[in-house]
Amino acid sequence: MPVNIRIKTALRCSVMGAALLVSNYAFAAGEGPTIVDRWVDEAKSYSFFDLSYQGVSYDEATDVTSVSGLKAVFTPDFTSLVPDGEDVPTISYVIEVPSLRYFALSENADRYFVDSIVADEVNVTYSVEGGTTDVQNTEANGTYDVLVIAAADWSKLPDIADDPAKPISKYYPLVAAFFDMNMASFNVAGSELSQTLDTKTLLNTTYGAIEFNDMKRGDYSAFSIDGIKMVSAPQSSADTGDAAFELLLEIARLDGGAYNGGTMVRQFDPSLPSSQRNTPFKTLLGSLAVTGTKLDVDDVASVSLDAMSYSDWGVRPPSIPLLSLADELYLEAKEAGSEPDEMTILRFVSSFYSMFRIGSFDITGFDIDVNDTENGTEFAAQLDSFRLADLWSVGLGELSFKGFFAEGEGNRIQMDLFQLKDIGFPTLAALMDAERASDEKDVKAIIAALPTLGLIEASGIDVSIKDKPGFKLGLNRLEMGNFIGRLPTRVSSTLENLEFNVADLEAEGREVFEKMGYERVNLSYVLSLIWDEASEILSLESRNALDDGGTLNAAVEIGSVPRSVFEDPETAQNALAFLTFNAASMVFNDNSIVDRALEAAASEQGKSADQLKQELLGALPFLMSALNKPDFVDEVAKAVSQLLSEGGSLTATAQPDQPVSVMQVIAGGAAAPGTLVDLLKVEVIAE
Repeated sequence: MPVNIRIKTALRCSVMGAALLVSNYAFAAGEGPTIVDRWVDEAKSYSFFDLSYQGVSYDEATDVTSVSGLKAVFTPDFTSLVPDGEDVPTISYVIEVPSLRYFALSENADRYFVDSIVADEVNVTYSVEGGTTDVQNTEANGTYDVLVIAAADWSKLPDIADDPAKPISKYYPLVAAFFDMNMASFNVAGSELSQTLDTKTLLNTTYGAIEFNDMKRGDYSAFSIDGIKMVSAPQSSADTGDAAFELLLEIARLDGGAYNGGTMVRQFDPSLPSSQRNTPFKTLLGSLAVTGTKLDVDDVASVSLDAMSYSDWGVRPPSIPLLSLADELYLEAKEAGSEPDEMTILRFVSSFYSMFRIGSFDITGFDIDVNDTENGTEFAAQLDSFRLADLWSVGLGELSFKGFFAEGEGNRIQMDLFQLKDIGFPTLAALMDAERASDEKDVKAIIAALPTLGLIEASGIDVSIKDKPGFKLGLNRLEMGNFIGRLPTRVSSTLENLEFNVADLEAEGREVFEKMGYERVNLSYVLSLIWDEASEILSLESRNALDDGGTLNAAVEIGSVPRSVFEDPETAQNALAFLTFNAASMVFNDNSIVDRALEAAASEQGKSADQLKQELLGALPFLMSALNKPDFVDEVAKAVSQLLSEGGSLTATAQPDQPVSVMQVIAGGAAAPGTLVDLLKVEVIAE
């Protein structure tokens, strides 16, 4: 897949501070050619690298070392990394510089220094031959017209110790030294790239002004790209059969700060201690903003994105010595010919990902429109905003989006808000122990492997699917908090304004609502569980509502619930003997549901609603006769009669003078249920 790169516009580079940087180091006039010759000699010690030039000269008046015909060839050998019997790809990376100038090139024992480096033209060729079929015979070519680096110094590369026990980690000092570079600035006025997408299509990419500033040890303080444009075009050699692929991508601008590649590399330093779950992160990427993205494909699809931003991404050392483990895995696979076990791979991958943290990733103003009349496809979608924040090995702070709308082929989906917050991930040790815990029914270990959830919420939902039931939902929320270990002591679930057509229900449910005269249903509920540690009271509450039907609210309080129940759920059975019943209530407000239910039931039985009402009231004393509390039964009958005749509300409460043992309530309910009426101070009234 050939690629051609060309930077057409001249580069400009600030050299402010270069003299101050270099003046701290004494250097002998004319030592530049000596340094270049040494580089050529040192390159011979690397089997994968060759460096040569056609000529070198030095201008003492300007302290400029000029090199002509410089050529650097990288040919890494992957034979040792490819399993026996498989093809080994031949890879080469060639850099050719016809003319290269070093201004004030010097050195000390550890580093090289230069005021600026200027290359009038840089040619780059990358090729892959053989190997797997998806990378066979790949070639890329590029040309930079002018390249300027100002006020730079960099580390001398160390020798690689030939340690058979460290086939991977022995290269760390070399990579770390490679990133140990400082520079004042690096500016590119513009560039172009041409890449083959297929046998018929070229992709031409144009970059605006590129600027990198203030690199210290491989970390940039700021960078920007003033626009990117990618346009596809037919290849001159393309046949006239199928049309070329048409694409246009435009990005108005990229701006970033604190891009710290050097810091990331240094986190692999084998001398650093392994990180723990609470080990702080160093900055990997301070910020990156991408604005004004537009994409058009084949004149049938368009995508636009107002802004995309990244901030506060972090990096830290791995939780285990990754390079040492890589050495072990390599030697095990190469010498013993055995594959590493799954748990070892899991530890390796988990430790690698534990190194990184996403501070935030945001998208605003996303639109996509597809109008493919030839294939009969029409689709449109919009998203006001998307956010991913605080994602790392411990958990996820937030995943949310607002203002989502999609429509196409007779389907329509809208959602005002979706958010997922405060997700806690279990430890790797707990996950690796989960299978054993499940087999042995180790409840504590099973719970340790569970994630935790702070909030999941969706609101403003309107769904219409072609030939399928549609619905609307005002709000659906599940919230948890005040965790003890992995278990919440505060849980609430809310559903507001779930609307659907009765005709869309399954037959059994549809029949129930139709008999009560409903064509469309609107439901809401709130369920909550709260444990208060100071009082050791567990409160449960339920609030339910049916529009044009009624409401039913219920609550109960259980006392003497110890913290140990949440710390170790297996102790819950032991705590049962100490639990108390403190209070309970139930309030029903009628808003037509009673009459609807009576009419439906009476019609089913071939009676009038009044007849059914009288039968119910007549049967009530018999149904409650086991209580052996005639006065209480009369009180209940009077309240139920008033509700059935006049509507209104029915309230039942149980409020004992003192908390009552739950075991006593259970025993009384089984032996003499009527005694609970007085014990719990049960009252039933209608209003």
